[in-house]
Amino acid sequence: ERFSQSLGSLIVNVKNKFGDHENDKAGKIILFTSPTPKNGKSFVTRNFAKKLAKIDKKVLLFDSDFKRGDQNEHFDFSKITIKDFNNISDENIEAFKADDNFYFIPKISRLGSSFQFVYSAEFNQKLDYFRRYFDYIVIDTSPILSVSDTSMLLTLADMNIYLARHELT
Repeated sequence: ERFSQSLGSLIVNVKNKFGDHENDKAGKIILFTSPTPKNGKSFVTRNFAKKLAKIDKKVLLFDSDFKRGDQNEHFDFSKITIKDFNNISDENIEAFKADDNFYFIPKISRLGSSFQFVYSAEFNQKLDYFRRYFDYIVIDTSPILSVSDTSMLLTLADMNIYLARHELT
């Protein structure tokens, strides 16, 4: 119950930060990270995105922990390839629907260089597409001290949330 109330408070704060952007055609990107593994980042990210979708917001959860991402196990989705990611469009976006107003893009497997991928024109074009299609894009990242991908993704987000865990961080 306390966790659910905390998520509700976080959603209120997010909505206050962005204001009523119903007329704003660009979805907002909210990125979650932590300094190290085992801080509960994926758990919080997943539950935040699902709760946000329950208040009639069209939400995309994107597992961008390209090294150890496993959000797909919680949604019974398979990991995808870079070709699958690049081919996401209006014609097939519904294949990524996990629940009402809630969509999920699993970790991209067999990614040669996540550094080059995040800097690519294709990745940025797809992020622009997601901004037009969704109210919120929630990104679950690798821990910030583990890989450079997270630092690069931080610059693309409208809001960055850092999670710390008592007696761990």
